[in-house]
Amino acid sequence: MRHWISVIAWMVLSLTSWGQTVRFSPDGGFFSQAPTVTMSCDMEGTRIFYNTNGQTPDTSDHLYTAPLPLSEEFFPTADIYRMVISPECYIFIPPTEVRKTVVLRAAAFDSTGQRVGDITTHTYMANNLDGDTHGLPVVSICADSADLFDFDTGIMVPGVWFDINNEHRSGNYFQRGREWERVVHVELLLPEGGGFNQNAGLRTHGGSSREYPQKGLKIFAREEYGAKNFSCKVFQDLPYTKYKRLVFKPFRCPWEEGGAQNHITSKLALKLHLDAPDSRPAVLYLNGEYWGIYFIQEKTDERFLETHNGHDDEDYNLIINWQGEPDNGSNANFMALMSQIQEADLSEDSTYQAIKSKIDIDEFIDYQIYEIFICNQDWPANNMKCWQYRNGRWRWIFFDGDAALYHYDWDAYDNAVYSGEETWPSSAEATLLFRKLLENSDFQKKFVNRFNWICNYSLNYNQTLPYWQEIYDMLSPEIDRQCQRFGHPVDRNHWQQSMDKIELFLQKRVEYALREIEEAFPKIPEQISYLGCFPNPTTGVFHVQVEAQMAGTTFIHIYDLAGHLLHTQMTYCTPGINRITLSLHLPAGVYIVRTGNVSTKIVMQ
Repeated sequence: MRHWISVIAWMVLSLTSWGQTVRFSPDGGFFSQAPTVTMSCDMEGTRIFYNTNGQTPDTSDHLYTAPLPLSEEFFPTADIYRMVISPECYIFIPPTEVRKTVVLRAAAFDSTGQRVGDITTHTYMANNLDGDTHGLPVVSICADSADLFDFDTGIMVPGVWFDINNEHRSGNYFQRGREWERVVHVELLLPEGGGFNQNAGLRTHGGSSREYPQKGLKIFAREEYGAKNFSCKVFQDLPYTKYKRLVFKPFRCPWEEGGAQNHITSKLALKLHLDAPDSRPAVLYLNGEYWGIYFIQEKTDERFLETHNGHDDEDYNLIINWQGEPDNGSNANFMALMSQIQEADLSEDSTYQAIKSKIDIDEFIDYQIYEIFICNQDWPANNMKCWQYRNGRWRWIFFDGDAALYHYDWDAYDNAVYSGEETWPSSAEATLLFRKLLENSDFQKKFVNRFNWICNYSLNYNQTLPYWQEIYDMLSPEIDRQCQRFGHPVDRNHWQQSMDKIELFLQKRVEYALREIEEAFPKIPEQISYLGCFPNPTTGVFHVQVEAQMAGTTFIHIYDLAGHLLHTQMTYCTPGINRITLSLHLPAGVYIVRTGNVSTKIVMQ
């Protein structure tokens, strides 16, 4: 009910405003020195009232009479950072006053005190007022206090829905749906220019992140709020300029204090062309108060599918767990697929081909490989989504890498094929499809060879380190403020240790991931009857042909003429001739290619 009262009140005010908006000069943005702001409205007989606390302006606020030379005097004074918005075990009150910025909200009023114009809101990030964000975007959210912090209706407090006997899954912040969406004002300021400035719907987001002081949030663009899209090129690596929904994922989410695990895994997933949300770090201000580092992400729902693939959102079936719960559309096709898989003998080629017509096998293989590679310890029983367009083939979405990039020696393949009685992080239900597909020798070959290719050429340390370095450089200048505001990480040293651990994971993981696969699949005896290479000579990319007598794994080794091992690649062979592609950048010369008990030479040009 609170939601609809809020929306109706907002719409009534909008309908009676005749579009008379107070104009600011200059608009909000980034400044080296705090500007002087002027306000104006063309409608005669009106007065402009403004405030600096993020609330809806009224005639009890400051009357605008002259230009405003911005300074610390315009900082908000409510100190909402002192409010308790989490269970007792997570309460953190900063020991010193938090960073603030200037947010001006203004509207015009007639002689009777009736608001006659839309509200104008602008955020000013001035370096001389400690507003330097070190190149990060700014998200500025303004909301009435009751919508966020009221005991009965506030979406960010334990409130009326909190149960002391279930403190980690209860509270107002765990409520969902339109009833718990609040109309707020959101600005996005981008360092490269652009952004958006509009009303939107705000909800809490995520699982456990809802109860932390630094909460997960998401925003919704709706025509009833003023604009049906967030019209902005939010993500620099994507071509899209319109979004319906965006997620603000807090630095606090990952299981350790680096904060960047989900961001890195999202970026690497996109590198592999998986269906995954893009991510971008930012700093967030709530009613002018610093709310720490967040990551702006796409929300992986039907609108995400519409944006990335075209077609109307109602034409997508989106499933959000292995039980077949639909988030959009119907689950009938998914349930039929899983029922068919349950009893199918996928060692039979005809049965396997029938399943291939319903699943994008190549994408599913890459998805499984990637989750295994990053050692996601909150998967596959959790964090699963798959989708199809109408009756098309199913594809999987990677999202939520908060539990990844920790233990490079964790046997993630074993987790992916688990068939015991546990229900988390893996379960027999969650691994059934993958285990059944592995019954087929063609699928085994595809999986193992693709696993090797991704490890050796797409996710090796030289390929992944730049992603780590980029986010490290972006977060490092801002990390002390995050520590001071939320106590997470505890301090810069804790953050550095966690980031070093991520880097070590990326350095070591290929070796351990390949070892897991080597141990999981049978090996071919040393008898290989034929080995050939073409083209020969080569400039670096060439094919190795191996004739095997049985199915299993073998290794291709590359040596120089002095006998030094330069490259090793595991491959899965089936009986007969197998072709393996290698891509090596070696100095010109002659090299030895060996597998099993046979060898040949190849010339690099």
